[in-house]
Amino acid sequence: GILEGALSDIILTILASVTASSVASAVIVWLSKTWITERVKSSIKHEYDLKLESYKAKVEIEKTAAIENIKSALKDSTFKRELRFSMLHGKRSEVISDLHAHLQDTIMFLRHYYDASCSHGDFDKLNESTLKLSNFLRVNRLFLPDDIEVKVDDLCDKILDSSQLEKDINFDVEDEIKPLFSAIKKEMKKLLDDDI
Repeated sequence: GILEGALSDIILTILASVTASSVASAVIVWLSKTWITERVKSSIKHEYDLKLESYKAKVEIEKTAAIENIKSALKDSTFKRELRFSMLHGKRSEVISDLHAHLQDTIMFLRHYYDASCSHGDFDKLNESTLKLSNFLRVNRLFLPDDIEVKVDDLCDKILDSSQLEKDINFDVEDEIKPLFSAIKKEMKKLLDDDI
C-alpha cells in the first residue's frame, strides 16, 4: 500500500505536471502562433498600406502633371488660335479700309466723268483707278464678304466697259455706290463690334 499509494501519487503528480506542462505548452504555442501570425499579417498589411499610399500619391502626382500639361497645351492652342484670329481680323479691317479708299478714288473719277461741267472727264484716269480697284479686289477677295465682293466686281465691270459708260448717260453714280458704301460701313462696324 504505501508504496503503491506513493507511487500512484507520484504518477498522478507527474501526469498532472506533464498534462499541465503540455496544456501550458500548447497554450503558449497556440498564443505564440496566433501572435506571430497576427504580427506577420499586421506587418504585411502595414507594408501593403504604405505601398498603396505611395502608389496613390504617385498616381495623384502623375494625374496632376498630366492635367497641368493638358491645361498648358490648351492655353497654348487657345493663344495661338486667338493670335491667328486677331491677325486675320486686323487684316480684314485693313483690307476693308483700303477698299474704301480705292473706291473713294474711283468714285471721284466716275463723278468727274459724268459731271456735266467737266464735259466727260478723263476716261483714262477713271480706267486706271478702276483697274487698281479691280486688282486690289482680285488680291484681297478672301478677306471680303461675298456681297461686297460682288458689288465691287459689278461696279468695276460697268466702269471698265467704256461702251456701257458712253451709252448709259443716265448712269446714277450715287445709286450705284450708296449700297456699296453702306455694306462696307456695316461690315467695318461688325468687325469693330459696334452696334449697327
